[in-house]
Amino acid sequence: MLPHRQNKMTAILSRHSNPGLNQRALGELFKLIDERHSVSNYNIVISLVEIYNECVRDLLSTDPTQKLEIRQGPEGVYVPGLTCTGGHLATGRSQ
Repeated sequence: MLPHRQNKMTAILSRHSNPGLNQRALGELFKLIDERHSVSNYNIVISLVEIYNECVRDLLSTDPTQKLEIRQGPEGVYVPGLTCTGGHLATGRSQ
């Protein structure tokens, strides 16, 4: 078994011939969107967070020293101030 740090880096920085978890999950998501594009509209928003030694870090932020905290709200768990970026917009069905 690989050390924890190497597992995490493999998930994030994998190669095309051997995609990591993040790339496989997003690939499956986009595949489902392609299959269902004629019946639904999709807007994908992506964020990437690291939780290590009780520190929460926004991996898409331009400020790596930014302190973040995990919060519980009425709609579930969230991280205030977390960077979100649009990953893909697919439209199919007219409204």
